[in-house]
Amino acid sequence: MAAQPESGGAFSRPVAAGLHARGFAGVAGGCAALPGLGARLSETRWPRPPETRIGGKLHRIISTRYPPIDIFERHVPAEMLGALWALEARTNPRLREQAGDLNRVAPRDRLSGPGASIVMAAFTHVGWPSRFSDGGYGVYYAARARETAIRETVHHRELIARDAALSEAEFSMRVWLASPRKPLLDIRGAEWVDLHDDAPRPEDHHQAQAFGAVQRDAGAWGLCYNSVRHAGGECVAIFRPPALSLPVQGAHLVYVWDGRRITHVYEKSEPLLRFDDSDPARDDQRR
Repeated sequence: MAAQPESGGAFSRPVAAGLHARGFAGVAGGCAALPGLGARLSETRWPRPPETRIGGKLHRIISTRYPPIDIFERHVPAEMLGALWALEARTNPRLREQAGDLNRVAPRDRLSGPGASIVMAAFTHVGWPSRFSDGGYGVYYAARARETAIRETVHHRELIARDAALSEAEFSMRVWLASPRKPLLDIRGAEWVDLHDDAPRPEDHHQAQAFGAVQRDAGAWGLCYNSVRHAGGECVAIFRPPALSLPVQGAHLVYVWDGRRITHVYEKSEPLLRFDDSDPARDDQRR
């Protein structure tokens, strides 16, 4: 297969809305919910982890292919989203494709305003397994340091590129920064090591997925856990949108794939100044 850019081509369908929703913890392709996992949940018990409050910014990296979703970005009270959704669905048949299923987020947990779609999309687009979900519900994954977020997303981007048999390509990515606002369950201790398995594919995290379902069903805001792809790094898995502030844009990154692996990541700077033929200052210089 010839190299495909981030937009279009054979690479576009497997990674459409899903990557916007999954961030660094999920991979497209063959990822239906795990059969039998729900039945096992009732047989599985864990002690309640301690709660912790963390500070700083949380780094989430997603493809730049997915623009903000207008219905979530508007300055409307979050409690009005349901009515607005119903009204817009009458005239926009692609609303569900673009914005996912709002009913998957409880009315009390919905967010709106600039940046809200980055959070909400993680919960309204579902169907792909990740470390703490079998694909039946969404999770917002982020890291406490940018390097950790990069290493996590590189791992999963490589899986996607290999599955698609991509030759050389560059993936345009955006960092989004949010602050934690609620206490999280702390599973960074040695007693939780079994939840940090290094299975290469997200559908294989069976124990962590069962654990995540139990804690989410109990109303947990989310988890703080150790990165498996970056020694010493820490990540969060958010189960409910109000656990986060509205994200703001961070750096624009490019992941370089050579056909076998991602060889490097660089930060793409935006143009500082553009000149055109009508610029009077430039006309003076040419005289």
